Amino acid sequence: MVASYAFAQATPGQLARKIAFDQPSPLAKNSVLLERLLSPRQRMRQLAAMAAKGEALAPYPLDIAAERFAIFLPKQQPPAGYGLLVFIPPWEDARLPLGWSQVLEREGIIFVTADRSGNDESIVGRRIPLALTAAYALGERYRVDPNRTFISGFSGGSRVAFRTAVAFPDVFAGVLLDSGSDPFGTSDNPLPSPDLMSLLQTRTRIVFVTGEDDEINLSRDADARISLSAWCVDALRAVVRPHTGHEIMNANGLAEALSAFGRPDPGDPARHRRCLSAMDARLRQARTEATALNAQPPGPRVQEQLDRLDREYGALLDVDIAQAPPPPDFPRGERDH
Repeated sequence: MVASYAFAQATPGQLARKIAFDQPSPLAKNSVLLERLLSPRQRMRQLAAMAAKGEALAPYPLDIAAERFAIFLPKQQPPAGYGLLVFIPPWEDARLPLGWSQVLEREGIIFVTADRSGNDESIVGRRIPLALTAAYALGERYRVDPNRTFISGFSGGSRVAFRTAVAFPDVFAGVLLDSGSDPFGTSDNPLPSPDLMSLLQTRTRIVFVTGEDDEINLSRDADARISLSAWCVDALRAVVRPHTGHEIMNANGLAEALSAFGRPDPGDPARHRRCLSAMDARLRQARTEATALNAQPPGPRVQEQLDRLDREYGALLDVDIAQAPPPPDFPRGERDH
């Protein structure tokens, strides 16, 4: 069945509210979410905890019939297809930020956001699958340019958008981070599999937009950029809004951020090649270490070392380090503010 929605409710040039989709994204399955959003040993522990309680993994985390979205559809479709901006808010209601419609109209970009996707909602259980489902449904209904399919958010929603973008670079060609980001390659943002990492390095454009008076998030942005560069993700731009604190960007800020997608920092090709070579060397060493650890009896020291490799390399390690029994601690909760 093709994903669709009540098209009669969507008037071009206006915000349509309470739109229902009839099918979740295939990527919003629980099995895919656990694979993409957790490291191998985090996933093992989650499944082990469920098994210990006699619980089975449901196919999907959402009852899609109960979910509602807001959509802004531009009046004119660009020749190459619409752009698409999926927005994850920190608040609960689906709304279009003030002044954004003019910019979206001019750029030919569809905007979509979900109800009940704020900071108090589950990241893995609601916020990310809602974003994936919105991108899927609109991509099925309209001609959408995959190279202008972006995800964004504000504050806590921006941090979730970042996590979504690095886990699903095959869906989103770029992420617009408005006043919220986190380091990459941590237990909260584990490294993806080699094929997804390659897409992140070659396809994904990342734009950081933060007010010059928002010192906390300027510092977090710097940490995020350093961590991305350490893994050879170089298509980064930073937009600092003058005389602004921790507040959502206005129409001018959105226009500047969207423009930045078209002019990522080209970086230094020689440095990028050196970075990839160093990364490959680190991975070879880590894979050798993991293989040796797997050959040993699964005692506490082996568990500790496998946990360290899991934190540092995630799925990028591409070696089965989830086979030993898990220690009693489980992954931290996944609500985010």
